[in-house]
Amino acid sequence: MTTLSLLKHRSEFGSLKIRPLFDRKVSPNPHHKWLSKELIQWSKRFADHNQRLDEMSVLFTSYMYSGCQQRVRLLAVGKFVCFAFYLDQHKEKACRERSAPLMVELIKKLVTTVLTGRTAKEFVLGRRLLDLMEGLNVFMTRDQMTDMRHRLTIYFKSHREIHCNYWLKNRFIQYDQYYELRSKESGWLLLVSLMEIIVDYRPPDSVLRYLSVDKLVTSATRLGLAVDDYLCFMPKLAANDITTGVMSYASTKKCSLQTALDSQFQLIKHLEAECQSLSSTIANKVGAESQTPALMAYVNAMMDMSYGVSQAIEMLFNFEMNDGLIWCPKWDQLIVLEIIHK
Repeated sequence: MTTLSLLKHRSEFGSLKIRPLFDRKVSPNPHHKWLSKELIQWSKRFADHNQRLDEMSVLFTSYMYSGCQQRVRLLAVGKFVCFAFYLDQHKEKACRERSAPLMVELIKKLVTTVLTGRTAKEFVLGRRLLDLMEGLNVFMTRDQMTDMRHRLTIYFKSHREIHCNYWLKNRFIQYDQYYELRSKESGWLLLVSLMEIIVDYRPPDSVLRYLSVDKLVTSATRLGLAVDDYLCFMPKLAANDITTGVMSYASTKKCSLQTALDSQFQLIKHLEAECQSLSSTIANKVGAESQTPALMAYVNAMMDMSYGVSQAIEMLFNFEMNDGLIWCPKWDQLIVLEIIHK
């Protein structure tokens, strides 16, 4: 099984239709130039430094957290975004060699680093992790630190699960299990939780338990992941990367990739409308004692994440519009290379 097996024929790749998602545009964070300088300078302290990964980290952080007013908070969160890209780089050997032991060893070292607060000097990714955690801890309560360690552990273990239980076994993730697993592995649960640092506000339990706020967090996480999956579908298809809901839908429903793409587009539109409705409900119906400027900043920032990631991906791939559809010249190159390698 490969991702290309979902194509009815190879020429189908060039005929797949991907539509633009949002009319709304966000501007990069006003501190993005400062962030670029500081984040790249931080990353150069580590032996695995990669300029392209650092620039991608700045791009995504600047758009996903476009409203962050305090640049030191933006930098702290940007270090996690940067770490996530480097984690993918460190996973490449295990993927290239189709090795379970290599992935198990990497994840074990990362989990141990989180739980003990220590790592071997030669484990560069572990030192990155400790440094970014130290930077985040400045802005977190003890409860938030505990929650962050728990979420990081889940994040790492889900990478191992997808690699060992799905990818190595030539299995796609069943669609009804997809969100639960990928929301952890993709980092979106962490990215949303880091919003508390960005806006300097953590909803108290009394507010979080309020149906609309709790549901907004869930729906915003689903929306961010769905946008990511939709816009990154083509390069993942070419690279034999199974981590997109479009492929899970096509595999589970036994339908064409175009049908799966259209379903994903409708899911995104549904989740966007749901998030907008929940945001409006919170603004209009939450009690006066809970409706604070901080809460509304939290809600608005939650919405901006999905618009921001959409714009960052658009800039990363340099999307072009052709007859109302998205296209990227690099996609043709990707599929040609993949076919040659096969």
